[in-house]
Amino acid sequence: MLENKTKIGVISDSHVGCAVPKAIGDFRREAFRKAFTAAIDGFIEHQVEYIIHTGDLFERRTMVPEDSVFVKNELQRLIDGLGGKVKIFIIRGNHDGTVENSVLDYVKHPLAEYFVVVGEKSLIGEPEVYDDGVVAVQGLGYTPYPTAKLEQIHNQLRDQFIASRAKYKFLLVHSFFEYQSGLQPQVPKHQILFSIALMDIGFNFLICGHQHRATPLEKIGNFYVLTPGALEAVELSDETVHGYHILTLDGEPEAQFIPIKPLQVLKNVQITNSQKQSEGWYVEEAVEWAQAMVETHKSMPLILRLILSGVVDGDKYTVEEEVTTKINLIKVENPNLIYFEVKNDLVMVSAPLELALIETSETVYPKIFEILDENKRVKAVEIAEEVESQLEETASSITGLLTDFNRRKIIDKWKKLIGGEDNCQQ
Repeated sequence: MLENKTKIGVISDSHVGCAVPKAIGDFRREAFRKAFTAAIDGFIEHQVEYIIHTGDLFERRTMVPEDSVFVKNELQRLIDGLGGKVKIFIIRGNHDGTVENSVLDYVKHPLAEYFVVVGEKSLIGEPEVYDDGVVAVQGLGYTPYPTAKLEQIHNQLRDQFIASRAKYKFLLVHSFFEYQSGLQPQVPKHQILFSIALMDIGFNFLICGHQHRATPLEKIGNFYVLTPGALEAVELSDETVHGYHILTLDGEPEAQFIPIKPLQVLKNVQITNSQKQSEGWYVEEAVEWAQAMVETHKSMPLILRLILSGVVDGDKYTVEEEVTTKINLIKVENPNLIYFEVKNDLVMVSAPLELALIETSETVYPKIFEILDENKRVKAVEIAEEVESQLEETASSITGLLTDFNRRKIIDKWKKLIGGEDNCQQ
């Protein structure tokens, strides 16, 4: 008797093209490619009917043309391996570019029959749904204000899901979700999707990208939530297991997490003490740990982070300099140690004035645009991020400025925003 099951391969945050740290860029680029290949192999092996990717397919800032060719070829291999009987759904993540300049376009057109990008028209309030009677899929391309944006387009999404007769209805987002385990406390509230924005939209499954740590399938209210996590460690501080899911829909849904063996070993070692210690103590501990890690992981390339914390009776920067010098000698003698870095969180007994934390666009933009009402604030951040992207990609190599043509398009958007029907908050 034939099984009547629907199998869906679920991945996110593949970050193909990621090449940081720059010192080992080629190693890291290869690691992300190998992880992507492993996921494709798994989907072929499990004979899935659909693929869901919830954003950050690429790492736009460091990718090279060969990365897009690689992904296109791997997706074609997937299609061929499944006999052409597959649909690939994806939304744009924050590392995939902007609505106007999305790197998803690099693979979208050659695979147009199979590769379905959702979530871009939804951002501007236009209907955008894939519905084949089995699955109905809507999405939300990356926005820094997911809750505010979903509240704006709530009725549009709900109407599409209500009209659908599909058995399984999916909403794809690239944002943090309030109920995710491991959600870091420093994540700005405006970047978190709160369940209040999801009330009565009518989907069965919420699939979340952006959070790099995988969390299992969980039922919350009347829908299931799944966070696939990344395919490979995007941050060197993340030692969690990465991989993909096979979501089986037949009665009670099941999501099998399949880990991917990383190409490099990533280790973070915390060197601390509850008591004040000398400079020499921290140096000796760091060197001892580095030697132990190198010996333990001789069979694979090793990436090592040493986190120094606690109170030092002396100069914290002298400690860092000595640790770096000694571990560089270890690195010369042990080629399996391909990279190390020292994170210096030591506190000196006579601590000098510390420099203020460096602000990022994620923290600065909300402050700059706080005078605007929430809807305009969302749009203002989007325009500011577009300016960043345009400066990075099309600025003059001589002046560093945008061309008059590109600058005029940005100015027109600002004029439309500020001069719109809604008034700014006073």
